[in-house]
Amino acid sequence: MKEHPILFSAEMVKAILEGRKTMTRRIIKPQPDNQLTGYSLLGTHCWRDENLNLDEIPYGNYTACPYGQVGDRLWVRETWAIIKENDNVCIYDMSQNSGLFFKADNPTSPKVGKWRPSIFMPRWASRIDKIIALLRVERLLDISEADAKAEGFNSIDEFLTYWNILNKKRGYGTDINPWNWVIGW
Repeated sequence: MKEHPILFSAEMVKAILEGRKTMTRRIIKPQPDNQLTGYSLLGTHCWRDENLNLDEIPYGNYTACPYGQVGDRLWVRETWAIIKENDNVCIYDMSQNSGLFFKADNPTSPKVGKWRPSIFMPRWASRIDKIIALLRVERLLDISEADAKAEGFNSIDEFLTYWNILNKKRGYGTDINPWNWVIGW
């Protein structure tokens, strides 16, 4: 089993902790050409031209998921801080996350030192681990109602609105229907 970090916003961390979020979608980079299709083969993910026979080119242009494979562990990176008192770092027992504060729990706490972005969270500070149980490749607009709920939303429309808030400015909005890694735990 390998371990892989994965970033989540405070809102999505809260949904994970509440049990509402059991799936995430991550943009495949670079995006494959439109004539290609994703499929799963023996636990790995590949691309191939949809007009080709699988027996002719069994592995297509192999692209491994950077977030791991089924059975691997994801450790969540989230916005965090070290509790400070009188400008001195106050850490008592890091094995129990004492001295750490998470934005998902209380974004306006006055006891927090400086918020640290999720990208800078070290492994020792992570409090959430998830084992990958599902992994597939899918276009964004192929999401089902059940998957939108597993993403932590009430409907597909709600999920797609949130998706555009996060990804449209980066060129991966619903208008281009990007390919994604679909990861479930």
